[in-house]
Parts: sequence; C-alpha cells; structure tokens
Amino acid sequence: MSTDAIWFALGANRDNGDRLSKNDKKNAVLLALKTWPDRSERDIVEQIGRARSYLQRIKQQVAPSGHVTDRVTGKDCKSYRARTDRRS
Repeated sequence: MSTDAIWFALGANRDNGDRLSKNDKKNAVLLALKTWPDRSERDIVEQIGRARSYLQRIKQQVAPSGHVTDRVTGKDCKSYRARTDRRS
C-alpha cells in the first residue's frame, strides 16, 4: 500500500462514516507517527481529526523520554526546525 493511500485512509472517517473506537484513534496516530516521523503535528491532527493534545499524549506514552525530532516537514513540503515550546 502506498503512503498516499495510507494518508487518505487516515482521514477517511474524519468527517463521515462510523466513529472510531479508542483503539482505532490511537492506532491511527501511531501509524501516522511511524509512517511520517518528519510530518508536523499540525498536519497529522488535521488529517486524522484529533486534537493536538491527544497526539502529544500518545507520543509521550510511546516515547516517555520526550525525544522529538529536530526537523519537521510542513504542508509546503519544506523542512523546518521543530518547535520546542508547547504553544499550538
């Protein structure tokens, strides 16, 4: 399966379809983080339809050390330094 198909599938139930279970939501976030480690949190939460705080909570559960990549890829496909502050 191509990454484009996965990206589309992650957003498929955002606006319609059956509500996702807690496990489905968590798995969607984990899949996005694993498949696109350089994507910004904003891109991921907009695609999946979850709050940024939810994504951050899942990241902390998976990597309690809090290690965050120092580069992210924005919507414009350019690479940027990751923000280290907690602002949205």
